[in-house]
Amino acid sequence: MSRFQAKTNTILEKELEFLREEMGLRQNQKADLLRELAVLAGWIVRQANQGRVIQAQGEDGVQVLEHPVLARLQQEQRQLGEPLQLSQTEVEKLAEIMGREFRPSAKLRDSLLRIAAPDRQPPPIEWREAKK
Repeated sequence: MSRFQAKTNTILEKELEFLREEMGLRQNQKADLLRELAVLAGWIVRQANQGRVIQAQGEDGVQVLEHPVLARLQQEQRQLGEPLQLSQTEVEKLAEIMGREFRPSAKLRDSLLRIAAPDRQPPPIEWREAKK
């Protein structure tokens, strides 16, 4: 397993220490802390990529999670129901492509079936050291 080291400042260290304590992790579980934070951040980014707003309800009402990265991700997403605008050239090219007979190879059909399977899970991420 590779090691991950990052230069941190006092503010980041204090925040990581706070999160470690809040998550009930011991001092020597920094890798576990970073893994959990990566899972949480990944979920948030996936939700933003799908155009969802992340919000939380508290005593003072509903608050929306706002961050410049999330705003950028949400701006890049096409709004649901927004019509697709094609130029005349694009329409003609699409009509040509759709008019062709499509006969994928057996390997491609198998690959597409595996990708479309509802129980498909992406492969696990492995961290590897960069070759020098």
